[in-house]
Amino acid sequence: MKKFKTVIVENNPDNLRNLSVALEFNFKNIVIADVAENITDGIISVKKTIPDLLFLSCNFPEGRSGFDLLSSLAPTPARVIMIGQTMEDAYDAMKARVADFLLWPIDMQELIASVNWVTKEQKPSRWHAYEYMLHMLNETNRITLFDSNGFHVIETGEILKLEAHSNYTDIFLTGDRKLTYCRMLKEFEDLLRQHSNFMRTHRSYIVNLDHVKSYTRHGVIKLTEGHVAHCGNSFRESFLHHFTQAGQPEESIQRSN
Repeated sequence: MKKFKTVIVENNPDNLRNLSVALEFNFKNIVIADVAENITDGIISVKKTIPDLLFLSCNFPEGRSGFDLLSSLAPTPARVIMIGQTMEDAYDAMKARVADFLLWPIDMQELIASVNWVTKEQKPSRWHAYEYMLHMLNETNRITLFDSNGFHVIETGEILKLEAHSNYTDIFLTGDRKLTYCRMLKEFEDLLRQHSNFMRTHRSYIVNLDHVKSYTRHGVIKLTEGHVAHCGNSFRESFLHHFTQAGQPEESIQRSN
């Protein structure tokens, strides 16, 4: 039986102890080589032990995260199971392409299934079906957005604009609805890149071009349902080009109110 040298990086002592006990009790092939309670010690531990398996918490104090550890060690020498508190953590883990993800508090059956899956010698990614689902959604007229309660599947035609406020982004939807995410606008720009009706018009705005009603020479974009966005100088040319290509003279767009 192949032994999996394992490191656990988790800042909560109770979580650390409970996970260690659960692994030792349920798996004869798991050998806990080291534990660490912060990112700095975790990096040192992984470099020192070169584990086969790494259990890594997403959330740490003082603004650090398990993703900082992954970035510091890239490529990570171990199979990584991340453990978080929200579905947003799961989404970030998926983007980091770790082997698997679990939620605190850990369900024992989920832990057993995860370890059995990850320690298989040859296997498809556990995320494969999930990524395919998201790919299919995002290839059509829908996008999937995660929050702490789960996820929202949104028709792209419902989105009027996205507006950035520091590290947060507001998504304004038809019917006077709004969703707010603790994510940079750039992440949504990447997500919507394949949808040609969305355009970045300002460092703080992405607009749905299908909802544009008018544009003024001062850079004010008026949208349906009374919403307003802005067009920055560096985005003006591509914004106007979209409408002139559609057959509307540039001058009339600039002077509309």
